[in-house]
Amino acid sequence: MIGLFFMFLKISSGSITADALEPMGEMKLTGDVSKEVIVGNIPRPEKNKIFSKVSKTADNWVQTDSHSFSGRLKNNSHYYLKANSSCLTIFPADGNLTSTALQAINAVPAWLRLQLLDNLARLSSSTQNIYANLIISSPVLWKDEIAFVIATVDSAVLEHHKNSPTMFTDNAKFIYKADSVLDYVRLVEYADYTTAKYKVANNGSDTTEVEIPYETYYWNIVHPVNTNEAPVYVNPYTADIGAMGAGEAAPPTGKFWRDYLFNYPDTAQKTVTSEYGPSKTINAGTVSPILKTRLSGEKILYNNKIDVSNNNGAVGRLTEWIREIMVFAASEGDAWDGERPWQPTRIYHMHRGRCGEHACILSAAGRSALIPMTAPYDLTRDHTWNEWYDTDWHGWEPINTYVNSTAHYEADGWEFRILFAWRGDGYSWDVTPRYSQHSTLTINVKDAGGRPVDGARVYIYTVHYSGDPISVSDKKYTDSDGRAEFLIGENIQYYASVNAGNRGVNPSSGYVSVVTKSGVGQQYTWNCTLSGTQPGLQVSQGTLIDPTRYYKIDVIFDIPEEIVRGKAILANEFNNGTSRTCWQRYGYYTEEPQDIEFFICNATEFAKYQSGSAFQAFEIGKNVDSGNVSFVCPKDDWYVVFSTKDLVENEEVINLDVKLYTNLTAAEEPPIPKSLSQNPKLEIIKDKICLSVPNNDYTNTRITIYDLTGRLQSTVYSGTLSKGDYVFTPNIKKSGVYFVRLTAGSYKETKKLILIK
Repeated sequence: MIGLFFMFLKISSGSITADALEPMGEMKLTGDVSKEVIVGNIPRPEKNKIFSKVSKTADNWVQTDSHSFSGRLKNNSHYYLKANSSCLTIFPADGNLTSTALQAINAVPAWLRLQLLDNLARLSSSTQNIYANLIISSPVLWKDEIAFVIATVDSAVLEHHKNSPTMFTDNAKFIYKADSVLDYVRLVEYADYTTAKYKVANNGSDTTEVEIPYETYYWNIVHPVNTNEAPVYVNPYTADIGAMGAGEAAPPTGKFWRDYLFNYPDTAQKTVTSEYGPSKTINAGTVSPILKTRLSGEKILYNNKIDVSNNNGAVGRLTEWIREIMVFAASEGDAWDGERPWQPTRIYHMHRGRCGEHACILSAAGRSALIPMTAPYDLTRDHTWNEWYDTDWHGWEPINTYVNSTAHYEADGWEFRILFAWRGDGYSWDVTPRYSQHSTLTINVKDAGGRPVDGARVYIYTVHYSGDPISVSDKKYTDSDGRAEFLIGENIQYYASVNAGNRGVNPSSGYVSVVTKSGVGQQYTWNCTLSGTQPGLQVSQGTLIDPTRYYKIDVIFDIPEEIVRGKAILANEFNNGTSRTCWQRYGYYTEEPQDIEFFICNATEFAKYQSGSAFQAFEIGKNVDSGNVSFVCPKDDWYVVFSTKDLVENEEVINLDVKLYTNLTAAEEPPIPKSLSQNPKLEIIKDKICLSVPNNDYTNTRITIYDLTGRLQSTVYSGTLSKGDYVFTPNIKKSGVYFVRLTAGSYKETKKLILIK
């Protein structure tokens, strides 16, 4: 009976309609390119590294300046330094951050700063300050939770809450309140992050405590977006939660799901009856059990029983709670006029829904009970359910009492297409291997000139059943290699389309077949060529005219991650899926090095680069992911440039260290004087610096001291010196070997100084 019931559910249980998808225009089949698809393992493009080495000479290099930076490089931008013989001048990439925002960024753990910077930089100065002050003033205990949510929800949501950002404080506050009453979980505070530990057992024995990764804690417990609902206060008794930007139903009328589902009973307003399988009815006036009470005293998260709710820990109790408060029903003309909400608070009051509503409310109830939750989805087959995490992800669908089970679906003849799971910022990732045998489909996108295209939208399509229209199964965005990868189910025909805006569309309309019938364990690759052009630098190797080695720039850098920019496949619902929506924009941090453009050029060529013209440079690194460069400079200003001008959508994360050295050997070659006696004379007598000026006044005289590493330790004198003899005492507190440098007009001289303290 359960199998038959499920077979019926999977045909009729969908909760996503076509109008909820991002508008794409009319789609037509325009051809079959299956023969162009390569089957087999296609290696990723190899990354480039740039290295250079200065030949050994008698140069006397003294370090005069240095700069280090770790952060992001925005698309179509650059991070650069100007160098001359005396200093480095920095031109930061994020100049639009307020001082309060920078203070907030520095107040959070290091692993969170880049994401917080990235999101705050997208807001107006006044909005930046609102959230920065909220972070700064938050209690230390939950400062990281508040900062994480501000760093990872869409800027449109932040604008919505800017006049009353209590949502973010309440979200953190209710997490710690739940922790104080639940026995199967405890929050653990580390120096720079929080996570959770759980007690799990094996059918009542061998109880152990497990700790989840901190990323799982923040994304799958802390984040206030479960699937694609908006994080707002909702009046449970009305469908309309208020216009976006105007504020939703505020407390006490409005309820936030983390509080409402865990702490409150709900009295059914209408009678609802199941449309499917064994009929179930919840009558008007029925009072829901309080989840906090149901979980009270439970010592185990999960008792390791498959497809059983009784005596199965908090997972079992929550399974029974969902089955008690929810009816599987949602159709036009029912007690709620076919309403299909995403908001867990509203679903809790309606007490009914199909798979989408069940997935939303279980995910929210689980997170409110501090259980890490997500919701896998087969978009084409229009079915979704849940997973929870302890030592791994476990399938969970209370309506059928599926607990830690992934085999039921394909055993019942369910042919999965692409399964993806949600993240609160709109990003989704493939989880097909947990539920189906699968293969890999890779799309490589290049422009007309063969350059990889970043940020291109790649859609994959399949059919629901034979004879049904083709519909979207998944969407991804290409990285800087022009690459997007999908994990696909077996025995299915797959179609694809690529849209990169003015860089081209393939095909020009509709989609093309790329895999006729997928196998198991295969590698399919479609190399897609667009008609447009990806931007690129017009750079060529320069020639040094002045061979004098005045100063040297050492650069060490690496690109550990790329931020692939994208937009959620489904909109965030601010009002029951009707008109007020928000397409969340996410940034996915890749797990492997990516690339940038690197070069060093003079001021003239840098101006050409900024104007978009062809230019000449040195130490050119195209599409490099790391470098170790030494460049010896003639006179004048030189620019060290890390460029993302060839990226349209994506961004790069960079770590760099730059050191500037002055060549004392070259500097000690003054014009040949008519008589040596016309120049000052520098002497080191014991621990004193003695200087004799024979006649002329020297208006620009400097006496400086450097250590053996070339770092400036002290400026002894700076000013005008007239004829006479002078004695200076070095202001150095440590013993050691130092160099004293005299600069007097065009005359330069260096002497060794040995101090014994």
